[in-house]
Amino acid sequence: MNNLVLQPDQWSIPDPKRVIETLNRIKQRKSQSSEKSNSSWRFTDVVSPLDFYCYLKMRFGDPNGFAMMLRSQAVDNFIHWHYTLATSDTIIDIMGLNIGMEIQSHGMQVINSG
Repeated sequence: MNNLVLQPDQWSIPDPKRVIETLNRIKQRKSQSSEKSNSSWRFTDVVSPLDFYCYLKMRFGDPNGFAMMLRSQAVDNFIHWHYTLATSDTIIDIMGLNIGMEIQSHGMQVINSG
C-alpha cells in the first residue's frame, strides 16, 4: 500500500474548509459503519520533538493547528505546538506535548505502523 501519510514530502497545508469537509465526511462514514478511520502514534524516543518541530516550522511556518488557539503565553501548556496538514485524502495532526510527540491521521484509510 502506498500511503501518503507516511511520506512527508506529500504533506501540505490544507484549506480550513477542506479540513471541515473531510472531518464531516469521516464522521458521516463512521456513523454508517464500524470501520476505523483514524490512527494515532506517540513518539517519545524515536524522533526528537524539537527536531520535528524545526522541520515543520521551516517547511510550513508557524503552527496552524486548532490547539494553538487555546494555548496560553505561559510555558505550562500541555500542547506546546500543533500543526494540521493534509494529503490527498487524509488530515494529519502533529502535536508537541509535554510527554513527547503525537501524530494523528483522520482519513479514508487506517495506517498500519508495522
